[in-house]
Amino acid sequence: MLVASSSFYEIVVDELFQVIEKCLSVMAPDMARSDTVIVVGSYTIGKERLFVAAAQRYNVKIYVDNHKYFGHLSRSIALFLMSCVRRFNVIQCLNYPPEVNALFVRSPAQAKIHVVSMGHLSYAST
Repeated sequence: MLVASSSFYEIVVDELFQVIEKCLSVMAPDMARSDTVIVVGSYTIGKERLFVAAAQRYNVKIYVDNHKYFGHLSRSIALFLMSCVRRFNVIQCLNYPPEVNALFVRSPAQAKIHVVSMGHLSYAST
């Protein structure tokens, strides 16, 4: 049985917070712009610490796509939308305190941070 020491976990947590702080500093100029949305790619779960920290630091809201009506769409699009519903539900299951839950909104127009499927992100070819 492999047992990690508590100092290992302290190092990992410290490095995680350093990465989050670096990301927040990179986001800062764009957070000040009214014409910019921050897009965070996510699978079913992941990166919650980052987008919650950003919303708290910059006093903005988070939109997690959650489509309800997709029966008329193609199977691949419907499956993607169902994963979005799961993503929002997973976030709700994290038992955040009410002040963190209040950061999440259901309308993209209300949010500066949009959490989307990783499948929607790509680099533009030049």
